[in-house]
Order: sequence, then C-alpha cells, then structure tokens
Amino acid sequence: MTKIIILEDNPTYNTFISKFLAKAGFKSIQVHRLFTAKKHLLEAGDDDIVLAALRLSDGESTELLRWMKDNDRLLPLSS
Repeated sequence: MTKIIILEDNPTYNTFISKFLAKAGFKSIQVHRLFTAKKHLLEAGDDDIVLAALRLSDGESTELLRWMKDNDRLLPLSS
C-alpha cells in the first residue's frame, strides 16, 4: 500500500495533514526532521510519496531531494 511521508517540522500542521490524508484513505508517516525522513526513505517502497515543507528547522527539503537522487530513492516529492 502506498504511504505518504509527511516532512513538516510543525507538529500541529503535520498532524492536521496526516488526519486529512487518513480521512481520504491514505496511510501516512509523520516526520519532523531531515534525518528521520532519510531513515524512512531507506525503507520506503517504490510507490511511496514524500510531501515536504520547503524550510525545516534542520535544513531545506531541497537537501532531501539531492540526498534522494544520490541514494537512488527517486520517489515523487512535493513541497
């Protein structure tokens, strides 16, 4: 089953997005830091999706996009 990895450092907004997606029938994982997102991406399936805030407390999602490319984790990413 496709899951959506939500990368948002604001816990309230992250939870809001997760609940919204759950009501629409999607499974999601909430992450708040780039490091944690990378960990989940190493275990992600090929049909998973990343939904990321651009600016985070520990960097920017563009860093994650570069990391994904360098580690052959080319999943759909939206920021």
